[in-house]
This record gives sequence, C-alpha cells and structure tokens, in this order.
Amino acid sequence: MKSTLQTRSLWLCLAAGLAGWTHVSVGQTVLTKPIRGGGLDTNAPMIHVDIFYDYAANQMQATLDTSQGIPKLLPLPPGYAFDPAMSYSVLSNKAYNFQYAWNPGGIFTNPAGAALWIECVSASPELETYDGPGNKTIDPPRTYAPIFGTAGSSTKWAWYGKMAHNSYAVLNPSNSVVSAQYHIYFGDAQTGSRDNYTSYGDAAMTLTWTVDPVIVVKTARGGGLDTNAPMIHVDVFYDYAANQMQATLDTSKGMPKLLPLPAGYVFDPLMNYAVLNGKAYNYQYAWNPAGIFTNPAGASLWIECVSASPGLETYDGPGNKTIDPPRTYAPIFGTAGSSTRWAWYGKMAHNSYAILNPTNTLVSAQYHLYFGDATTGARDAFMEYGDATMTLAWAIDLPLPPLFHFGAIQSATDSSVSFLNADGCVTNSLAVVNCRYADSGACAGQFEGPLRLRAAPATAANGGPATNAAALGSCLALEFVALSGPADATFGFWEAGQSSPCFTLCPGQPPGSNRVLLSQNEGAAQADPYGLVEGRRVSVNRAGLYCLAFRVVDTSTNGIGGGPIHSPSPTYHVFLQAGLNVNSLVRQGSTATAVFGGEPGKSFYLERASALGSGISWQRVAGPLTGTSRLQSLTDPNASAAPAFFRLRATTP
Repeated sequence: MKSTLQTRSLWLCLAAGLAGWTHVSVGQTVLTKPIRGGGLDTNAPMIHVDIFYDYAANQMQATLDTSQGIPKLLPLPPGYAFDPAMSYSVLSNKAYNFQYAWNPGGIFTNPAGAALWIECVSASPELETYDGPGNKTIDPPRTYAPIFGTAGSSTKWAWYGKMAHNSYAVLNPSNSVVSAQYHIYFGDAQTGSRDNYTSYGDAAMTLTWTVDPVIVVKTARGGGLDTNAPMIHVDVFYDYAANQMQATLDTSKGMPKLLPLPAGYVFDPLMNYAVLNGKAYNYQYAWNPAGIFTNPAGASLWIECVSASPGLETYDGPGNKTIDPPRTYAPIFGTAGSSTRWAWYGKMAHNSYAILNPTNTLVSAQYHLYFGDATTGARDAFMEYGDATMTLAWAIDLPLPPLFHFGAIQSATDSSVSFLNADGCVTNSLAVVNCRYADSGACAGQFEGPLRLRAAPATAANGGPATNAAALGSCLALEFVALSGPADATFGFWEAGQSSPCFTLCPGQPPGSNRVLLSQNEGAAQADPYGLVEGRRVSVNRAGLYCLAFRVVDTSTNGIGGGPIHSPSPTYHVFLQAGLNVNSLVRQGSTATAVFGGEPGKSFYLERASALGSGISWQRVAGPLTGTSRLQSLTDPNASAAPAFFRLRATTP
C-alpha cells in the first residue's frame, strides 16, 4: 500500500502541472463539515482528557494530554459555510475546534444510580460549547445541543462513558486566550446532584484554547476602515424634451479603491453586510437623481450590468440613510446567479462592490440604463425612449510579497542579530514564498519569486528608531546556509536587474559563505544599519517545495578588537513553493489529504479519478480553497475506492 500511494503521488505532481488555469465564479459558497482542528484544519491531533475512577484509592482521575500543545479556535475561511440544515450549523460564523475529547482512561463502573457528571464551574464569557460530534461509533449521532451553560443550558453534562468530542466556539473573539474550568464527579443519574455520592472522590480540569481576536466593525464607504472617502455620484436624469437618458459620472473625486479590512477586523457575521467579509470592497459610487422626472407608465428605470471584470461582486446595500426599510445587501448585477438587471428605486443608491481574490490592479463594469417593464425589465414596449451607458472602475492594491525584517535582540555589544518576524515566516508557521513560472526574462524556464529583505532603521532619517534595530555601526547580511528540495534542483539569488544570479545552491550542497547585504551603510562607524533593496528575487528550476536555511550575521568591524558588534543569529528555515505541486498525499482511513503551498489570488481544488489517460473524467472532491501563502490542505472525505488518483487544480481567481 505504501509503494502504491507513493507512485500515485508522482502522478499527482504531473497531473497538477498539466491542469492549467481556468476561470470560475468566486461568488460560490462551498458547504463543508466541521473539522477537528477548526476552520479547514484536518491535521490537528486529538487531545484527550483521560478519565478513570480508582476505587482502591477512592480517587477520581482526570489527566490532560499536554504533549499536543494548546488547540486553536479557527473560523472557516471566506467562501466556506456549514449547511444551515445540519445540526452543526450552530458553529456557523464562529471560530471553533473539537480536538479535546473526554476519554475513558480505563475500565470502571459508576456507582449504582449515578452517572459521571462534568460541570462547567466557570468559563470565558464568549466561549460556547455544543454536544457534538462525539465520535464515529456513537449511535444515534450527537445533536450539537448547547451544553455547559451555552444558550441557557444546564452547566452540568452527563458523560456517556465513551470518547466524547464536544465542539467549542467563539463568535467574535476579543481575547487571544479562552478557558473553562470543570468539576468531574459522580452524581444522581437523573439530576446530577452529588448529595448521595460525596463519599466518592472528584476532580477538576481546566481546558484552554488560543484564538485570533477580532474587532467587529461596520462597513465604511471607502472600503476597509476608510470613513473619509467622498461619495462619487452617477447623476441620472431623463430629459423628455430631448428624449434623452442622461447618466453623468462625477470624475472630480478620482477613482475609488476596493480595500479589504485590515487583519484582526471583521464584520459581524450576523449582519447582512457580512457578505463582504474577507473581500476588498467599496461603496463610494451612488446612482443619484440629477433632477425630478417620472418614469413612463408601467415602467421602471433599470440598470443592467452588460459586462464586468471576472470576480467583481455587487450587493444591494447600504443604499442611503433615508431608505426604509434598509437595503438587504442581496446580490445583484449577476453576482451569485442573480439577475444582471436591477430596478433603481429613484433615490441615492449606494451599492457595495467587492472582490474576493483580486489578480489585477484595476477592475471595471459596464452598465446599460433604460426604461423597461416595471416587473420584467423588458425594454420591448419602451424602445422609443432614449437609453444610456456608464462604465465604473475601481483600483485595487494586490497583496505584497512577504517582507522579512531583521535587527537585533538588543543594541548592546555581542547581543545576537535576529529575524524579527520569524514567527510568521519560518517553516513552523507553514508560510511559503511563492515562485511562479517565468515565460520570459533572465529567469525564463524557471520559477521565480520576490525576496524582500529589510534591516530595521536605528535613526529618524530612515523612519526609526525601530524597536530591535541593530546597533549603529553594525552592517547586517544574510548568509545562506543550506537548501533542501527536489533532486537535481538549483536555487539562485538575483539582485535587481541582473542577467545572471549572484550565486546558486543545490540541495545537499555543503554550507558555504554565500551572503547578501541587508544594511546599506557600507559598514561605516556609527552609521544606521537600515537597508531595503527592492527588486531582489530568487529562482529554482524544478517545481516543488524547498526549504531554505539562512542566518543573519554582522559583517562590520566596529566592535571590540575590530570584530562585529553583534553575534550571529541562529539558523532559520523558510519554505519556497515553486509552481503548482502536491507536496504530500496522506491516506488515513477513508480520507486522503493533499498538502500544497497556496498562492494568493488563486483558488485550489482537489480532484479524483479512477484511472489515468485521455478522456478520463475528474471529480471534484474538495475546494475551492483560497491560497494564503501557507502550506494548506484539501481532503477527500471518501477516498476508500481503489484505484484512486488525485490531482490539484488551480483557478484564477
């Protein structure tokens, strides 16, 4: 079985490389089931609380497995949702996790008339708990009923003596750590009262979770958090004397920009404008009456979207403050399968425009304004009236490549230099630097990606002094130590504008002294160690996952005895992902999970077939999943059929 799976993995990489790029709508919501690690994390381990009653010692034992660390509550990413018809939909829009399991630590029997009860004696105010999923052997399945005080339920819960995974969730987390304290004891099987069982020992247990806090905000006209952006009117008027539909765009305010919320901010998932969560958005444009006119009898003034940039979404809201009832943020102009026609209601109407995974710095939409049947929008009976066209455009800032920050633990002599934002960039964070195939240029035929390196400034002249900047007079450099990756691969480092790399590395090559300067002070005494050289890039000649090892060194001679001021950093490791590639395929029971490096601006799908060759039908088994510059996974929940071959497909957006 092992050799078969390895062979299939090779086919996966080949099939993925041949899959190509196609377009799909990003307005689609993918229904998924809850996953043990929260979000879409299928790799999170179980964490047992082993329960056992030692009658010889008259002792209740509850032992927490701490070897797996603290679990994290994770929300579903944008574009995913739980089926509202399913019992687990109580987790919708929440960060959740069910790694913890109450588990038998041995065989024991409850006293006559008693059950083993677990009582939540205190918990973080935002924490919710639900009785599910239990485990695969539970019949009937657990109901995801609220427990432990959630939604007014009892704080006492009768454990059923088998491995029991409960789901823990937070709607809008405001703290990075939440916890709950439990009392475990024998009590009356019906009431949970301990009065008749106080001679038996009890136990206490504390469970803890981490979570990324969010700040809940309302939408802002300029997108993101921009409340100062001006309105931009499309003034609409019908001149009956000239039989002319007029639509005039105010260009004095410039072009609006679609902006996402910054990290850590979210729209309340219970509000209708939550359709904008995870997207760059804006509602500066407004269809506005430029004067008083009346629609012809039986007609409405319709606006039809005749074409738009792929991925652009539009929602009927917020309207304006005088609209009663408020607009619903329903999808319009073809978004999510809606009609491309929209009946304007004759008042200032701000619609919201959004995009989930932008791939271009400019998007636009073209509209047709006309009188049409008030019910159907058909223009047939109103052809004698003039019409108009309008084009709206928006700018977008595409996601920047990661920026590696370097400095020192302290500015003191002999303190070590450091990769300051290593926690979010090294391999433990699962971050990847994406390298795309180059069709032209010096790297043609290879995969290339930017490598943005910054030494923190120590003086105001360069925007400092920054926390953890290296000492004045130090001169930081990045020293490349080793590379692992596909066999026969070659890695190159390129300065901006170079026609050949400064140096190359191969997997398994002995450590060398390949260095690139970070500081731009030429090692002068008392000079600011700041540096930021744009345009640097790396290349590899084989698709796949690479691990690049480097350390930071001080190359100055301004320290004691003419040596460096700072000692070298430890060695750091970062992932590079070249092209579309399945990095691993793991089968566990009836599931198969593919791991890959996700690229922003692309959506990923896992597909399965029963054979290989021309004319084979591939079935989508997971996805779409938005790329996040991280190692990500897609899981086929029903991979028990044999033979089974898999491929990874990416689309833009």
